[in-house]
Amino acid sequence: MANENLKAQKVYGKYIKDLPQVTEVNDTDDIIIEDSTPITSRVKLGVLFDSIKKRITSTWKFTELNNQTIVEYTSELNEKYANNARFIPFTMTPTGANNSSALITNITKINSLFGVTDASTRNSGAIIMNGDGNADSLHAEGVTWQGDNLYAVFNKNVNGRFRITGLLYYTPASFITLS
Repeated sequence: MANENLKAQKVYGKYIKDLPQVTEVNDTDDIIIEDSTPITSRVKLGVLFDSIKKRITSTWKFTELNNQTIVEYTSELNEKYANNARFIPFTMTPTGANNSSALITNITKINSLFGVTDASTRNSGAIIMNGDGNADSLHAEGVTWQGDNLYAVFNKNVNGRFRITGLLYYTPASFITLS
C-alpha cells in the first residue's frame, strides 16, 4: 500500500522514488520532505535554513557562550560594552582627481547600515587608514563631516585609484555625554 501511494506522488513529472539524490543544493532549490506516511511537502531550502537558524539562535544554549542562547549572549555583550557602540568594517576604492579627500558615506547610509534612525554627526563617524600603500603613498589624516557627508582626508592630493580601509561607528545619541 505504501509503495502504491509513493508511486502516485509525482514531482516535476517523475515519481519521488525515481528522483536523483543530490549532495549539493543551494537555498533556492526545492526539497521534498517525507514523513512516516507517504505524504510529502515541498519547501525552498532557504526557507528551511532560515527557520533552523532562528530556532538555533533563540533556543539552543551553548557552553561556549556561558550556557546562553546566541540572542541572550548578544544582548549581554551590548550591555557590557561602553555606550553600546557598534562598528562595521569597510573598504572602498575611490578614484582621486587631484583631491585631498574622498566621500566615504552620509548620514542616510549610516542609518541604513546600522538599522537606526538617529545617526548624526555627533554620534557616528569612521576610523580610516590607507588600505594599499603600494597603490598610493597617501597618509589618511582622518575624517571630517561636511553637512551630512563624511569624508576621508589625506595629507596630499590623490590621482587615480586607491584604497581606504576602516571602521564605521555608531553610538545611540542617548549615550553621548560630552558637551
